[in-house]
Amino acid sequence: MNILHFGCFYHPNRGGNVVRMSRMLEDNKCGNKLFVMTTTPPKDFDDDVYFEATGIRIFRIQNLNDAKVLLPDIVKRHDIDIVVTHIIPANIIACSVLPKQVVVMTEIHSLITSRPIKMLAKDLLHRFILNRRTSCYFTLSRGAEHYIEKHYGVRQEKICFLPNGVPHFDSCGREPGNPEFFTFGYIGTFYRWQGTGVILQNAESILSIGSNVRLYMIGGGEKEEEFKALEKKYPGRVIVTGLIPKEKADSLAREIDVLMIPRPSTLESNTAIPLKIFDAVQYGKPVIISDVYGLTEVLSEQEAFIYKNSLPDGLFNMCKYVYMHPEEMDEKHENAVKRIEKWPSWDDIHRRQNEMFKRCCKL
Repeated sequence: MNILHFGCFYHPNRGGNVVRMSRMLEDNKCGNKLFVMTTTPPKDFDDDVYFEATGIRIFRIQNLNDAKVLLPDIVKRHDIDIVVTHIIPANIIACSVLPKQVVVMTEIHSLITSRPIKMLAKDLLHRFILNRRTSCYFTLSRGAEHYIEKHYGVRQEKICFLPNGVPHFDSCGREPGNPEFFTFGYIGTFYRWQGTGVILQNAESILSIGSNVRLYMIGGGEKEEEFKALEKKYPGRVIVTGLIPKEKADSLAREIDVLMIPRPSTLESNTAIPLKIFDAVQYGKPVIISDVYGLTEVLSEQEAFIYKNSLPDGLFNMCKYVYMHPEEMDEKHENAVKRIEKWPSWDDIHRRQNEMFKRCCKL
């Protein structure tokens, strides 16, 4: 089958959600011919070299309006069987401009809270228009699955649970951080919905837990300057790396004792499972997580240190608890490894997606 992914951010040499896309495309062993249409500019990435290496052709367009003309042309020229959209505007375009013989599917990466009227408009749009043309909804979490079934009126047979897979890795024990410190760390972008606002509010309280406590912030973005101000105030005890390649971030994770994933309670955090929760297990690090469904869907209180978002000092109190009870860190990590070993692998995910492709194409 010839499959075009449309509307996704795509720089295969970057981290974040592109890690999922790269896995879904480059590692797919099911024999499909794959294409990508994206508004992401090439920057320093060579699409032709990538095509020679992987066989995946990338079409880069200026904006989504261009897709209204270019999408039907590319679909016809390359005999595309299935278009998988990755954002609502791309799904609207695909559903409205493509002939009915082309199967349209959509992948729900996350659901974002909007103003009530806009939320209602989204729900009505999916319920009465897009559902008629969209053959399948791939969801990355059970939270998203429940939401679109309830609010979008999507029938269960149209939903395919397709979370981030887990790569094969050797089960290992907990990996302590730098022995000179007790390090609470964060890896990712510094956006409020990622929970960095909560870390910032609690940073000085966390540092007060002990003279050897350190904050290691691997990443950058929206709140980077505020964390850098803390770094100047607490030299050697607050470290901010700025945005760095994933390989380097993976290497610096060795400095951390406990990884924090303190997401606030939003529609997005309750319907999206972050890759970093799987990365933490591979790093050999126990995790402190908030009680949002996108995290507790993966790890329970047996596998993670979980605090309630409703408590103002929830993150600080849990950090203090972990510091005072280090003997629990090994058990939490060991249980997390056992839990993640039961999670679908990337090969499982590829097979599951391909089965849905065949079903919708009636093969």
